[in-house]
Amino acid sequence: DEDAPGLVDARTISTAFIAQLRNRSIFYALQDAGMVRVPFYTRVSFSTYGATAFVAGEGGAVPISGLGVDFVNLKPVTVCGLCLFTKELIESTGSAGEALITRELRRAVVHTVDEEFLDLVIDQNTPTATSSGDAVADVKALLDAVEPTAESRLVFALAPDVARQAATLTTLTGGY
Repeated sequence: DEDAPGLVDARTISTAFIAQLRNRSIFYALQDAGMVRVPFYTRVSFSTYGATAFVAGEGGAVPISGLGVDFVNLKPVTVCGLCLFTKELIESTGSAGEALITRELRRAVVHTVDEEFLDLVIDQNTPTATSSGDAVADVKALLDAVEPTAESRLVFALAPDVARQAATLTTLTGGY
């Protein structure tokens, strides 16, 4: 409403709020890492197995390979967070209360967005591995299961406790 001073456009607020999530969320970090954005309700194709190339000698036969393709229609998923506060609470806590509210809303949205995103992209065909207790062997097992190619862009998403453990791994000589 143009007659209401101090109000900011909702799109401006949501854009600023989402910008704060980029360093806290797997989904928003992947958007920054080059996730392709397409409109909702778009039919998107993806390969289920890739084509194979061959070296053929001069005048030799060229083998035929297949390419598996599947399709999915993108549907929007809405994540909402709504909190109700009394005027007295907001006035009594001031900027500290505003920071608390913003922090809690960010935490709730990040948790729900990432949970839904991971539920959508992980299925029964997603490689998994049980930890052996040897971090190097575990990473090797994970990379062997995923089979990255030269075109792969790997992203490691770790729970905070796992990230702390990974940050303090030591080599056989005691170095980090």
